[in-house]
Amino acid sequence: MMSMPLPDQFTDNIRPRWHPRVKQHLVRRLYENEAQGILDEELINAVGIGLLLRCQSILKATTAHEGRATCPRCDNIIPHQWHKDEVMTCTQCGWQTTWGAYFKTYQDKQLVGGGAVFAFADYVEHYPHAQSPRERMLLIDRLLHAFHHELTQLFSRPAACNLIEGKITQVIAFLDTLTYGEQSPPEAKDEYTAWCGRAQKASWIRELLQASRQRRPNEREGD
Repeated sequence: MMSMPLPDQFTDNIRPRWHPRVKQHLVRRLYENEAQGILDEELINAVGIGLLLRCQSILKATTAHEGRATCPRCDNIIPHQWHKDEVMTCTQCGWQTTWGAYFKTYQDKQLVGGGAVFAFADYVEHYPHAQSPRERMLLIDRLLHAFHHELTQLFSRPAACNLIEGKITQVIAFLDTLTYGEQSPPEAKDEYTAWCGRAQKASWIRELLQASRQRRPNEREGD
């Protein structure tokens, strides 16, 4: 249905809500603890659940971007045709807004999953069923080191750019400085090594990392 935008944009001022990206300092502390053999279950849960909620938001925003918006009142799916002034009406509860207003709620917030949807969906599927802090930590680590389009070997940018606060360049440099140590599980060290290899395949990421590492006095080439 096409119409002029609604005066109040959202029925009863109920609008889509999106979980924010996780703060860098929490992720850094998580890795520093693990490098010392400390599994802080409370911190793991804080980061892990924050990432879970963020991934769920990404999947929901991506579905909306593809033409099937979720009603924020009842979770019913509302199909749309991407017209800015198109009024979307939930057939289940009557909630309304325009597609343009809905789109603006997630625009420029790194909420469209793009080529990393596979990683976000995998985390949403498996994290709630993880039985131990170690298993949850490994799922977090695997998610943060995924790349967009890695299934097609293109490696355009890290999935963590959708998950961790900061500009894309800041997030990439941040991932490169996460702490690993004697107590870090071998799976995590292997994930970091693989991440470095994938990063080298994208010229702009490779150059960014080279510049970032040159600015750090105690450069780490790997563990």
